[in-house]
Amino acid sequence: MEFHYDYDVTLSFAGENRDFVSCVAKKLHAANVKVFYDEYEQVSLWGKDLYTHLDDIYKTKAKYCVMFISKDYKEKLWTNHERKSAQERAFKENEEYILPFRLDATEIPGIRATTGYLSREKYDCQQLADAIMKKLGMQLPSNPPANDRSVLEPGIFLHKDGRNEIAINMSDFFAQRLSSAFPGVRGLKWFDDSQKISQRLKILLRPPLIFEIHPKNRPNVQGKYSPIWWFRGGKSMPIDRIEDLSNGRLLIGKYEYDVDKIAVYVGSSDNESFIYVKVRGESSVFTGITGHNNKSESFLTSGFTREEYAIYKNQIITREEFDDGAAEIEGTVINFTESPELRVRCLSPFNFIISAQTSIYNSQISDSSFKVFLDKDLVENNEYHLESFINNFLNENFGIESMAPDFFED
Repeated sequence: MEFHYDYDVTLSFAGENRDFVSCVAKKLHAANVKVFYDEYEQVSLWGKDLYTHLDDIYKTKAKYCVMFISKDYKEKLWTNHERKSAQERAFKENEEYILPFRLDATEIPGIRATTGYLSREKYDCQQLADAIMKKLGMQLPSNPPANDRSVLEPGIFLHKDGRNEIAINMSDFFAQRLSSAFPGVRGLKWFDDSQKISQRLKILLRPPLIFEIHPKNRPNVQGKYSPIWWFRGGKSMPIDRIEDLSNGRLLIGKYEYDVDKIAVYVGSSDNESFIYVKVRGESSVFTGITGHNNKSESFLTSGFTREEYAIYKNQIITREEFDDGAAEIEGTVINFTESPELRVRCLSPFNFIISAQTSIYNSQISDSSFKVFLDKDLVENNEYHLESFINNFLNENFGIESMAPDFFED
């Protein structure tokens, strides 16, 4: 009977070789291979005795271990620990377990010269990922004929039948869009020019944002794939559009925002990056009153007040009328013959973050930590709170050294 492992493959490598290994990991991840790669395991590794846990991972938890052999690999303490655990497993089994991949000609204790290996000289990132999938007995992803789809941007395709396809993982997609909207940003940078904010966010959130085809075959919203989401203290929604409204305001999904300023954080890893958005309060579409009542329950529980309404054939209707499917318009009761457009408006200052749906911010740890920061910043409105928060949050929760201190720009 075939044994079922937690991972199809685990990757053992030195940090100096991370760029190449990261590329391989992304290709495998996008093809739905269960891969143990440290950047994908930051939360699961949190708080564990790594010496014991990694020994178990490299000894028992994967079908294969790809060992990236190099001079640096031979010299590092952790890679030697991983190697010895993998070799103990290989010694006990008759079938191959360690799959050596040579980045240079360094000899590694316990890896015989007669062991079959692949090398960087003949295999690039994609070719190695394909070789690993073949070893696992997986069918390589088949691409539709070129004339059946057109390339919109790297990894994004439009099919002749109108369906959108995303062939990269969601964090890579967000990083790709972030780079195109905010080129040259590393670490933390603030933007307060409304015209620039609108221009940059429209590049980030340009169509397509919803995909019908994804290699993982795991839809996350109504059978479709939505890579970019907003998050705010346990609440989150996919973002499916952005439009200009009057006076420089923006419609993001169903939410109307008068954006005050944004902060862009580009981390050392794709799943660390995000955009922090601060929004001004607006006047009610019904009463014309701006702001919140400090004694109201909504302010005491969430720190902000918002208003929901809908638009039906250019007429403003209440949320209750939207729910009832009918409204009184100019003295006549009208039953809706088409769906009204639901809108949400912030009557008091509001803030949230935008990131990849698969980022580290989509977690219970992030929900609770970010909510404390977001609520505090609504009251105190201090840009340097964000710099301090990033430093503490990434370091304390994930052991990541933030890029904010070196690159923070006022």
